[in-house]
This record gives sequence, C-alpha cells and structure tokens, in this order.
Amino acid sequence: QKKKKNQGIISSDHQKLQPKDPFWDLPWESKFEDLANFQREHGHCRVPCKTILGRWVQRLRSQKKDFDESGLRRNGLTEEQIQRLEGIGMEWSV
Repeated sequence: QKKKKNQGIISSDHQKLQPKDPFWDLPWESKFEDLANFQREHGHCRVPCKTILGRWVQRLRSQKKDFDESGLRRNGLTEEQIQRLEGIGMEWSV
C-alpha cells in the first residue's frame, strides 16, 4: 500500500481515512474546536461521515452510548465533555 501511495494509485479520499492521519493524534480539545467551528459554519454538528472529523463524531456517539449503558466513564468520554458537546448542539442519534 505504501508503494501504491508513492505511485499515486491510492485516492486522496482513501488517504484521508487512514488511521495514521495526524488528526487522531490531536488532543480532544483541538478536535472539539474543529467541531465547534464546523457547527458555527453550518449550524449543526452533523459532520459528513466520510471526513476525519465526521469519523470522530461517530466515535463520540459510540462512546456516549457506552457511557449511557454502563453509567461509568468508558473510552475516555467524560460527563464534562458530554455537556460541552451538547452545549454546541451535538446530536447523539441521527
């Protein structure tokens, strides 16, 4: 795959979805700011799933579901983070 990427065979869309994207290494706060900026620009937090930010939002929804079902903090999502996300209009089910 690395060889194909170097040869330009792998599409740029596919490259955006690779888990090695630097976005995943950013702190939670940086990702939250990206989502808040998206919300300000578009008026909602329904980020397209094919984007890195959209995949992060999907992950948040999954973490929230785990939080609700267990009553315990799981996967790093805290009550404070949930409140902050809800404060910018996060929709947990779409």
